Amino acid sequence: MLRFSSVFYRHWAVLLRNKQQYPRARETVENSIATARQSKQRNIMNNALLARIQIDLADQSIEPKGYKKQIEKIIADTRRLGMPRIETEALRIYAQMILAENDRVLAEKYAAEAAAVTNRSGLRLHKLSALYVYGDALIKREQFDFARDLLGQTSRESERRSYHSLMSRISEISRFIPA
Repeated sequence: MLRFSSVFYRHWAVLLRNKQQYPRARETVENSIATARQSKQRNIMNNALLARIQIDLADQSIEPKGYKKQIEKIIADTRRLGMPRIETEALRIYAQMILAENDRVLAEKYAAEAAAVTNRSGLRLHKLSALYVYGDALIKREQFDFARDLLGQTSRESERRSYHSLMSRISEISRFIPA
């Protein structure tokens, strides 16, 4: 029952984040973390912690360095326990945080690593999200030709899989690629 409660609170927090109701999202994700802690299931706890980090990043209320060690721990934990979906999510979030700090090369490395994990694991939708971050890093490194090709392929695959929210985000960042 605790596992179910934690997952429910986490999904609810994500919905609140998407509606930009950050204080309520934080409160809800803290409930998710508390019930995950009681359940003593690391995958549930890691998911809840990543949700909290994503809420804070969306609100832009934290300095990205504040969660680096926590994400590094989650990446190591998920690798050790063989949880590629959570590992991919952590790598992608880590890449986004590093990109926000303007370390484009390192962000590109972690985004590419997330995409590689998804390839090995068959996590297609997560691969598309990782490739989006990779493309964003390429744009910021001014590798426009590669970014255009990568994001074009990612957009087409997203359309094929009806991943409309990603298509919209790709469209937003693609405007930074010169014609």
